[in-house]
Amino acid sequence: MDRREAARPRPLLVSKDFVTRQRWASWLQVEGLDVATCAGPGAVVRCPRALGLSCVLREWADVAVIDVGAGDDARGAWESLSCTKLRDDTRTLLVHDQGIHPRLGDAAPAVSHPIEREQLVNAIRQALAQT
Repeated sequence: MDRREAARPRPLLVSKDFVTRQRWASWLQVEGLDVATCAGPGAVVRCPRALGLSCVLREWADVAVIDVGAGDDARGAWESLSCTKLRDDTRTLLVHDQGIHPRLGDAAPAVSHPIEREQLVNAIRQALAQT
């Protein structure tokens, strides 16, 4: 039996915004998911992804939920995130501001801010179903 079939889904939540990370984590924990959080490249000193190395959190996770930002600072900023530059295996979900359409590839799912609990849970389940 594959690990993903045997255990609860494990999302990694990446956002430079502490409050956003914690809100999303609490939503997902209530839904029975195992959750890890990270402030992401640029906010974490010596981030392995920023150094071009593999990340133990990313390897642990079944899906990475990357908050590419909400508001004016997000316009174009998502392109500089190391998390979005590395080859994706369709296990990445981007959460972006409305009007910004970041893509990692044709198969990469994305949702826009503001995101509610049910929408986030469904988007994660959809991303996991693609793998």
